[in-house]
Amino acid sequence: MDSSHPTSSPNTGGGAHVGRDVETHIFIGRDSVTNLTVNLTGAELEETVARLLALLSAQGARVRAGEVHAGDQRLDVNGALVDAVRQYQQAAPGGDQQARIRQYLAYLCIDPDFHGWQQRYVSLSGGYRAVPELTHSYSAILVRGEGPQRKIERVPLDDIRDALDEHAAFVLLAQPGGGKTTVLQRTALDRALACLRGPDIGRGENEKESDLDGLIPLFVRLSAQEVRERPLAFLARMWREAVPGSGDQSRAEEEVKALLREKRLCILCDALNESRRENYADRMLDWRAFAAELPGGNRLIFSCRKLDYGGELGVQQVEIDDLDKEQIREFACRYLDGEPDGPQGAAFWQALAREHGDLLELAGTPYYLQMLVEVYAADAALPPHRAQLFEAFVTQLFGREQGKRHAVPWIDPAAQHLALSDLAYAMQELGAGTQVKAAWARECLPQAVTLPDGATVPTPPGDLLALARSTSFLGNQGDGTVKFTHHLMQEYFAAEALLRRLVAGEDLRALWRVPARADEMPTAERGEWDPLPPPPTRGWEETTILAAGLYPDLYAAIEPVNPALAARCLLESGAETREEEERKRVKQSQARLLERMVDVAIHVRSRVEAGLLLGRLGDPRFVRQRAGDVEFILPPMIEIPGGDAMIGSDADDDLADDDEKPRHAVSPAAYAIGRYPVTNAEYGCFVNAGGYQDERYWTTGGRYWLRGEKVPGEEDPADWWIRAWKRFKQDPTELDRRVASGAMTEREADNPWRILIGWSEERVIAQVREWYPENVAVHEPRFWRDSAYNNPSQPVTGLCWYEAMAYAAWLAEISGEDYWLPAEAEWEWAARGGGRIFPWGNNWDPERCNSLEGENRVMGSTPVGSYPHGATPDGIHDLAGNIWEWTASRYAAYPYDPAANLEDPDGPGLRICRGGGWAANRKMVRCAYRNWNDPRNWNSSAGFRLARSSL
Repeated sequence: MDSSHPTSSPNTGGGAHVGRDVETHIFIGRDSVTNLTVNLTGAELEETVARLLALLSAQGARVRAGEVHAGDQRLDVNGALVDAVRQYQQAAPGGDQQARIRQYLAYLCIDPDFHGWQQRYVSLSGGYRAVPELTHSYSAILVRGEGPQRKIERVPLDDIRDALDEHAAFVLLAQPGGGKTTVLQRTALDRALACLRGPDIGRGENEKESDLDGLIPLFVRLSAQEVRERPLAFLARMWREAVPGSGDQSRAEEEVKALLREKRLCILCDALNESRRENYADRMLDWRAFAAELPGGNRLIFSCRKLDYGGELGVQQVEIDDLDKEQIREFACRYLDGEPDGPQGAAFWQALAREHGDLLELAGTPYYLQMLVEVYAADAALPPHRAQLFEAFVTQLFGREQGKRHAVPWIDPAAQHLALSDLAYAMQELGAGTQVKAAWARECLPQAVTLPDGATVPTPPGDLLALARSTSFLGNQGDGTVKFTHHLMQEYFAAEALLRRLVAGEDLRALWRVPARADEMPTAERGEWDPLPPPPTRGWEETTILAAGLYPDLYAAIEPVNPALAARCLLESGAETREEEERKRVKQSQARLLERMVDVAIHVRSRVEAGLLLGRLGDPRFVRQRAGDVEFILPPMIEIPGGDAMIGSDADDDLADDDEKPRHAVSPAAYAIGRYPVTNAEYGCFVNAGGYQDERYWTTGGRYWLRGEKVPGEEDPADWWIRAWKRFKQDPTELDRRVASGAMTEREADNPWRILIGWSEERVIAQVREWYPENVAVHEPRFWRDSAYNNPSQPVTGLCWYEAMAYAAWLAEISGEDYWLPAEAEWEWAARGGGRIFPWGNNWDPERCNSLEGENRVMGSTPVGSYPHGATPDGIHDLAGNIWEWTASRYAAYPYDPAANLEDPDGPGLRICRGGGWAANRKMVRCAYRNWNDPRNWNSSAGFRLARSSL
């Protein structure tokens, strides 16, 4: 506290300090506040609250862990003072609504839950930064364009405020431990400070005025929502608990409705994945309707684990990006050495990067990163996998507390471990996430446990809960509820109980069984353009995976019930099994996953899941070989006979465009074509071999493009955009005419063109140059680091024609075989076999390909071969949908003329793409459809497959 203001006064009331579990009493007026480590008279406390409000309302007010400051004024805030302030507010709530809300906001600002983000080493850009710091970046998932130009983009966001500015409602997605709760709590703190500051107070040096400044934050945990409680009733109940003096439930509902009408609320709903499972679908429909009807000006943000979100809310999706390698390395150095480049941090990074590839992936989330450096600081080594990381971390926390004085008798750590695992398992069974009533928790805890050596140890539930709070396994709620400090910690303890039950012979198959067949898969509740979610989960997946890390033989029990979950367990625990046993399990898992992919009775959600896991586990369809020091993969090929071939469309084909006509004969020589499009696993060999640095493999135009230079003889794509913008800007009615004629869809006219014509020329040029940067060398495909597109079994996307050509040249040299991009005629002959409309036949079926049509549209690329019933009769996959495939041919009107040398790699002009991508409709995925594109263009559905000389 500021030196001019006393921090405490003698305990005139005679009360002695007691443990925090004992209820404290507060008296308003001149009586003293007793039973606190800080004792203030009522007048002093009243003065302290007034000073707190004044500081929080000042320009440049900042809240740090344990203090509030503005300019040279500072107020120290310890836990006892926080409790005292809350009790003061509850005993003497403000007279009117404004005063009560200001009290609530002031308490929120000093509540450790909301400024505790600094101890979790996670900050948002702007404001106070803790050291060591981790500043998140974000990506908004946006749909842009129509037809072949449609893209699902991951638009980078530097700050969560960008998403708040753009979207009235969205869901924040991240991996477990990725910082979702922290971001919401930091947002609540930001909004609280902005509200207290008010519109008439100036802003700090790096702050800007925002329409969000007047929004009142309401942070709620969805685990606290009752199974049949409607959103408004739930929010009103949470409002009553947060804002003293709100009255009964009916009055609170009216107050919340009024604030919504006045556009004054920023509702932050944490942990959708921790919602109760009972009546879950109905509650999600209620939240979906609530979001759709939200009065403009309010904000509604949810958070959820990425794999647990199925699009059920129908709102914008925003993802927290994983921490990058430089952030991880610098954090370790600052944490372990106190400087950006210390020796302990460097040793940690080397161990993580070279010896622990699986842990390196975990380190991309703040929760795991902190755990990793804590364990490394104590042991100077890292455990082999995640489950043992938890085991080491928990052991450290017990060891830290064992020698301390506690208000209750110390209990043997092994006994605490057993008892807490029973509580965690019961909470998992309840499906109520991490928050339960304290009385319920005490009922679940055993009065005594038996250790492995046969000793019986008393475990009084009240003492256990107190020690678990001291050890930081449980949070100190102070509201009569119990929760683990992180859901992952609950899942770890539950994993140990799960293993004990398994050993005892309990049938656990119900925990792992999820729908997989097409006839049992529930409809995915999602927005119109949301990606298709993975199969539903049971809520036991992370617990089971952690259990498998502690006991690898668990794989055998899971595999017959849920092969996908068994594969995830194998990825977690494989390093701990014997080498021969590991190989056997990997082969078994690969075989089961491939069986799923080719079984059309399995729903596409489960087939895609199997393919993605296969990519991580190792896809046996793509065998790695070596030529000296260079690794490569030869693509599986299908032989295509030569002779007379018919391509093009008949004159009476209503779906055919004019450039598909006339239908005519060509005479290709025998050749082979790739069974699948080229995958990320295959293309990665080219990237790793330095293919982007060796210009030998690139065409003449490709070398210019590779260096970021203009290609001689080709129009700069940016110039085309600027020219089109000027035309539409001068005559906006041209957009209407194009829509009316069918040359453009209404959505494409709206986005991007009607948006762009409202911008200044300078802004448009800046945007287009962001899409097509000048003098920037290229080193990898555009989506190479995007987790939505970079699974090894997915087709490589984000490629221009030059990149596809370079890969073919490289593989031909490395393998000694003659590979090339297929000519347009070769591609169509392989797809149609002389007459088919679609690769599988003449009848349209949206379930046979990854396209824009059908209720199961994926809205992203899928592992190759995920639609086995969409293959040609001779087994060529993904010729319809999934990705657009570059061919070697330049665009020219039909009939095809072999003498025109359309496959000249240095010839100028547009290049043909075939097959339709995941954003194409049935017209575009027909075998005869011709799409053309600038050879420098790329998007999230642009890839290729190879052709080869016939053997």
